[in-house]
Amino acid sequence: MLAPLGHRVPVVVNYDSFTILPPLLDTYSNMVQGLKRRFYSRVTRYGTGGLLKARLESGGGKTPV
Repeated sequence: MLAPLGHRVPVVVNYDSFTILPPLLDTYSNMVQGLKRRFYSRVTRYGTGGLLKARLESGGGKTPV
């Protein structure tokens, strides 16, 4: 859907009411980072769950303290 555009686009992500099982968090984070590198020029995330948002904004890895 985005690849044919030929350029990256800004995106807004809503994480309200989003849940994920802890064993899937690393895989999900890696997938999000890949999408960010390939398709997104800027990412704005919002939601009530600050830990997931912070982890994804930092580029994955272990949850920031």
